[in-house]
Amino acid sequence: MSTEEPNRGTSTSLRGDRGLGREREELKKIVESFLDGDAETLRVGSSDDDGREGRSTLRSGVICTSTNHYVLKEKIGEGGMGVVYRAFDEKLHRDVAIKVLFKTDDDSLERFIREQEITACLDHPNFVRVLAIGYLTLKDRSLPFYAMPLIRGRTLERLVLRRLFRDPEGLRLRREYSQATLLRMLSQLCLTLQSAHDKRIIHRDLKPSNILIGPYGDVYVTDLGLAKFLARDANETGVFDLHVLEQLNKIQGNGTQESIMGTPYYMAPEQGLTPRKVDHRADLFGLGGILYFLLAGCKPQYRQAWLDTKTLESRKLDLLGELSGRAGPDFCVEGMLHKPAEDLAPDIRSLVAEYRDLIEALEGSDYHRFRLTMKACTIIPPSEVLAEYYGNTGDENDGVAAEPVDPALEAVCMKALAKNPDDRFQTCRALWEAIHGFVESKEKLAGPADQVGDRPGHP
Repeated sequence: MSTEEPNRGTSTSLRGDRGLGREREELKKIVESFLDGDAETLRVGSSDDDGREGRSTLRSGVICTSTNHYVLKEKIGEGGMGVVYRAFDEKLHRDVAIKVLFKTDDDSLERFIREQEITACLDHPNFVRVLAIGYLTLKDRSLPFYAMPLIRGRTLERLVLRRLFRDPEGLRLRREYSQATLLRMLSQLCLTLQSAHDKRIIHRDLKPSNILIGPYGDVYVTDLGLAKFLARDANETGVFDLHVLEQLNKIQGNGTQESIMGTPYYMAPEQGLTPRKVDHRADLFGLGGILYFLLAGCKPQYRQAWLDTKTLESRKLDLLGELSGRAGPDFCVEGMLHKPAEDLAPDIRSLVAEYRDLIEALEGSDYHRFRLTMKACTIIPPSEVLAEYYGNTGDENDGVAAEPVDPALEAVCMKALAKNPDDRFQTCRALWEAIHGFVESKEKLAGPADQVGDRPGHP
């Protein structure tokens, strides 16, 4: 059922490049005009911690007279570009979730349209599906939206953190969601992402807060705002580059020692180093990060060599000498920096890229410092984090119930988190086989009496 207003007439498909720029400009003008001075819309100031500018917030109870007749009830979530509301569908008499776009820049519009299209393409039951798209009309104003089923549950992040507490609720959750049960959920996620990869779609933003656990133990993958078709899209803007910078701005020091540093924790290194060349194996890294979270109860932790100004300057001089030796008597560093990467010899290309990162990092660029960090850092295994970060290896400590890490499962986790994509599991199905095999072997050793919950279906 189409939910678009009869006179819109503008296609918002991202497939192909026919008229994309013109369509995006038209949609941008439409949205911008709808955000101007609506009596039913409350304009709030830019006092948010994340630095976003003033944003429109819809009041509870507003009736959106689109073709779907939704009545907004309450805000249930907010992301970088839109807000999610619980709403009531007056035609079908059910609650739904509605995501409404408020930001009007080109990147947000591109991302919102692509998110709608990709979500609609994914038919695996563990992806949140699109019920309808259209415009929410407020008197003479409208806002782009899409509707989804309302999932009443909690995020995997909240579930795992809550079950760590040594109180009655934590005990109940550990019984209901044992480690084996959580691993089966992760197995479901592997097959869910495999179904997307089979359609050449990658998520690029897998993390526990983007995984929903329904009231009956069902697992759902959400937030496809950074997802993309692997087919090359010349019209794609720098959405992911901007996302990296946004994540860097939100970093807070979580470690107990200076050797542990914070990064955009679940993001594969190549997403920050070569974002245009990312393939499906970036999602394998994200799944490995989720497994790490299940084992350690925290985000993946990184150890790096200290990148102070003195160290960076020293490396810069060493790199100059190495470049001079390889380039010969006609060496000119400025000329190399301005040459396209494809015009440089393969053995010099990576050195020039590192030199550029060093210059920018010394001038204060967090993004280039992050690139240097991802090249030099190592991920601390979950078992070491339990000893170093929590101060225990599974025993009681400060009311937190941390479980010991099985070496075989830790090896699976660290392989998925390999910095080099070639060293990871190459498909989500291969990771599923490793996790599924581990759970099966443990259940055979434990016997039927100790098995908890139903097994996930075979692919």
